[in-house]
Amino acid sequence: MLRELQVNNVPVQGLCPPWAGYANDSASARTVERLGTGTLFPRKSLTIGSYQKFNLMFFNRSRLISKKISREIFLPLIAGVLPLAIAASSIASEERPIQLGVIIQAEGSVELKRPGWKTYQPTGVGAAVFTGDLLKPAAGITVLVQCSSGEQWPVPAGIPSGVANGCAVIDEGGDGYDGTRSSELGGINANIPYVISPRKTSLLDSRPTISWNPVEGTTNYSVRVQGPGVDWRQRNVSATELAYPEQEAPLQPGGYYQVIVKAENQSSSIHDKGTKLGFRLLSEEASDRILEQVARIQEQDWSEPEKTLAIAHLYSQQDLRIEAIELLHTLTEQGSQPATIFLMLGELYWQVELPLLARDNYLQAFQLAQEEGNLWQQTKAAASLAELYEAIEEKEEASQWSDRAREGYEALDE
Repeated sequence: MLRELQVNNVPVQGLCPPWAGYANDSASARTVERLGTGTLFPRKSLTIGSYQKFNLMFFNRSRLISKKISREIFLPLIAGVLPLAIAASSIASEERPIQLGVIIQAEGSVELKRPGWKTYQPTGVGAAVFTGDLLKPAAGITVLVQCSSGEQWPVPAGIPSGVANGCAVIDEGGDGYDGTRSSELGGINANIPYVISPRKTSLLDSRPTISWNPVEGTTNYSVRVQGPGVDWRQRNVSATELAYPEQEAPLQPGGYYQVIVKAENQSSSIHDKGTKLGFRLLSEEASDRILEQVARIQEQDWSEPEKTLAIAHLYSQQDLRIEAIELLHTLTEQGSQPATIFLMLGELYWQVELPLLARDNYLQAFQLAQEEGNLWQQTKAAASLAELYEAIEEKEEASQWSDRAREGYEALDE
């Protein structure tokens, strides 16, 4: 349901999506708005959106940082805020924003505004968009969002539009990854051949290529794959990548599998910390549905990079994380890419619990965002790095990136 509001007498499309109990735009702090609920309150109280934003820390990312920031900055702001607004924000903060799509075309200037931000920020190709977000392309500019539903949304130029009005909220496919990770992270110990791919993912390919961490001083590995209908081993593998042997039985739809890599020094991937690091082949029905969506994307009159990005987004939404990573790497190999692509890679590597690879991509994203002058991408990368360094117990780095994230959020709120 579209809720039309006005800010400074200017109509804004989709300003307050149906799930929100409060307006999420703060262009006029003195305006009084009547929401769809019939509630009246001063827009000044909407600074509570900033409190929600810090608690979520870019959508419930970093509990450590959010606690620190909430304690030091925002708890004093709560006193004096209308109880009704507090209640509305409390309800909204329990909702984890859902990714609705990714920008695949932006032929000119486009800006993004998230709940709690006081100003729009520049954005572009590769940026993920969520429930509650507003997009505002410049007049005459073409912007296209690939929705998670598989549809495409041409964003109206010259006016703000709520993403939830252009892309439908759908039930997530795959295994419903909710952002939680193992209590003890794997993918860190350089002395073991931990599995890099496939890892903590669903798959379309019944014969995936297998790769693992190289162990210094090791020239030979043995590789074993186990699961329903499959149990094979290959010895004396000198590389750190192995094509699935043609003579072996393929993975079975719906089956859960595990790779075990053992180095000649007897270190093994089974010593890698973490849980549920295996992989699953999608059912035939799910695979057919996704391949149909891929075929529709391939039929579009888009550039190859745009098609690649759209398919990578589709894969990531269906928990085909490793295949999404592989596609995004084909983009980075073609030349310079915006910070958003490396943010996507960092997020995907973080989801499959490969923190060192996630770190490298987040650092690259932060550097590129600085060069691009994009504050919100810098802030998101900094928040992700703070959480990551805390998780791998590098406290000093975590503190430094936490400070950068806090400074970024403060600036976004000004």
